[in-house]
Amino acid sequence: MTILLKFKGYILIALVAFLWGSTSVVVSFVLAQGMGLLDVAFIMTSIGALTLLLCVGKKGLSTIKLDLIAYGLFVIPVFRILYTVSVLINGAGVTASLLYVAPLIVAILAPIIIGEKLALMDLFLAILAVIGAYLSSNPSLKLTSVTGFLVGLSLAITYAITIIAIKYFYSKGYSMEEIVVQPTIAAIPILAALSIATEVKIIFDVITIMALLWGGIVSIGLALILYVKGMKLVKALEASIIATLEPVSALFLATLILGEHYEPLQLVGIFLILISALVIALKGK
Repeated sequence: MTILLKFKGYILIALVAFLWGSTSVVVSFVLAQGMGLLDVAFIMTSIGALTLLLCVGKKGLSTIKLDLIAYGLFVIPVFRILYTVSVLINGAGVTASLLYVAPLIVAILAPIIIGEKLALMDLFLAILAVIGAYLSSNPSLKLTSVTGFLVGLSLAITYAITIIAIKYFYSKGYSMEEIVVQPTIAAIPILAALSIATEVKIIFDVITIMALLWGGIVSIGLALILYVKGMKLVKALEASIIATLEPVSALFLATLILGEHYEPLQLVGIFLILISALVIALKGK
């Protein structure tokens, strides 16, 4: 029990990575049914916001923080837009491989923005995690266009900002409840407008509804609470490295549920991610 408490932050982030991996499988299924990415993002975020309100109650809205609202209005929708555009240009595999360049970006920005110290070993582990995420998500080593690369890089930068932002909000004394609730609620109107502005493709059948509920309640609602709790206990760079376990869990679930098979380079990528995540956790303690 003492060991578990000692590694509580790392365990929480790893658990969240597993839940986010399930989101990848859920979203892939829902998109295959014909729904649009922004429609899925709007519906799942709305369900997630309701889940957060039910879990944390009025604490999340006790004092409105303008910077949390601004973060929800701009950063979260920008991430969703970039993700959608990247998938359209690059495909899901290349998008994931570019998204997980984020640990390197966190390694650059975290010392500047929130004053985290960067050790050489941390940088090495971040590089290992990025290589592992690239191989596990893009085993065919597919290249993209200059436009696709720039979109994917912008997506990774936005993702890195979301990681650093949580540590920044904690440094200002904001509570976990405020950090999870206010930005999520603020993002809903923007995502709704984006969904309406594009061609709305919403499909409702029993399996799709169950998939959307899982994505909203578990992968966004509960996962966000666990993630923000974990972020209070670990450094931003450590969290970004542990979070690269997401493609590992996505591959595992895709194999288990969809019957997909690993390719040799994916196994190499999984090994690199597991090693970097394990070492960063042991090093942190």
